[in-house]
Amino acid sequence: MRLFIAVDIPEQLLDFAARAMVRLKKTGADVKWVAPEHMHFTLHFLGEVAAGRLDAAAGALAAAEGMGSFALEPAGFGFFGAPKSPRVIWLGLKRGARELEGLRAAIGKKLDESCFETDARPFEAHLTLGRSRGPRGMAELSSLLSRTADLSGAVSCAAESVTLYKSELLPTGPCHSVLKRVSLGVDK
Repeated sequence: MRLFIAVDIPEQLLDFAARAMVRLKKTGADVKWVAPEHMHFTLHFLGEVAAGRLDAAAGALAAAEGMGSFALEPAGFGFFGAPKSPRVIWLGLKRGARELEGLRAAIGKKLDESCFETDARPFEAHLTLGRSRGPRGMAELSSLLSRTADLSGAVSCAAESVTLYKSELLPTGPCHSVLKRVSLGVDK
């Protein structure tokens, strides 16, 4: 099974991201945009995991129980890659990034104890909006991204759960199934 662990996105932030993507799409950039129902803050991508290891993967979510929900507030747009040819277009966070990083570390420790390989790269909390498919419209998109750098106060909501997902790659796009969901508990 192809598995990943993610923080679910509250409806308010999903709506905001969807509205923002409408504006970004108008640049005509050759981007494969992420459907809002597939958006999440990925904490750990586990890749292909044998069915016999499912309980260990699900058990790592115990590290999140009772950590407390926390605020999520967008900061602005960004991208991975060169300015003239961004590979991944994303929405960053003004509030919630530090908490996501702490949650990722706590779950990562449990995964390490169960001998899962975790990503050693520094964590950068972001909500992926789209992935570049080619150079068409990228200069216009990059320009728009740089002009909308501060989205502070646009929306604020709370992260309330962490989920272990099974991901199936289908010709129509990915299909994510919930295997286990853990509530973060009371507000911090």
